[in-house]
Amino acid sequence: MMSRKDECRCEHMERVDRTLDDGLSYYYYQCPTCYRVEYPPCEAQKLLEYSKEHLFMYVDDWILLWLYVGDGAPVRGITKLQKDIFIVLMEFAQQNDIPSENPGFKAYKFGPYAGRIDRCIDTLTKMGFVTSYGRINTESERFFLTESGTEAASAISHKLTEDQLESLRNLRRDLQQFSVQGEMTYVYSHYPEYTDNSVVFERTLHRRRS
Repeated sequence: MMSRKDECRCEHMERVDRTLDDGLSYYYYQCPTCYRVEYPPCEAQKLLEYSKEHLFMYVDDWILLWLYVGDGAPVRGITKLQKDIFIVLMEFAQQNDIPSENPGFKAYKFGPYAGRIDRCIDTLTKMGFVTSYGRINTESERFFLTESGTEAASAISHKLTEDQLESLRNLRRDLQQFSVQGEMTYVYSHYPEYTDNSVVFERTLHRRRS
């Protein structure tokens, strides 16, 4: 069943061209309304082949790696996982020059949201790599790696240097100290362009929008 977050028909997709540092060029289409990203089959195959020999991280790679560097600690709820991956892609990946898939974040009622992350979680769960406990779509839900997920994440970890991996571990420890509200405060303060549709913006920052 299609969720309200995915109701856009994406009738006017715009082409986005990208070039990696080593010269590889590719493109995808992105909806200017809901920001959903779609790769033509030829471009998706190009990136898949490229990622076998070069560093390129997909959203599911980041999710597995993020759970992996937590040393067994779960991520507390899908809203927090969305914010975690947002910070990883907006800050860690860019600071470390790690080319990554664009999940298509948009401003939503709880801040930046990407349907691609939800779809990746569903896929990783069906593959037996990720499991969750607690009520779905609430803060009581907890995401864990399964044994096979840990093996897959360990293989992905070799794409990063030891320094990058340790830096990611430190980021995970730092963000783990934040509640969902605390992390949203950080995101709203540093990325105000993603607060336009937030229903909790004023309550989170304890002030009114100007």
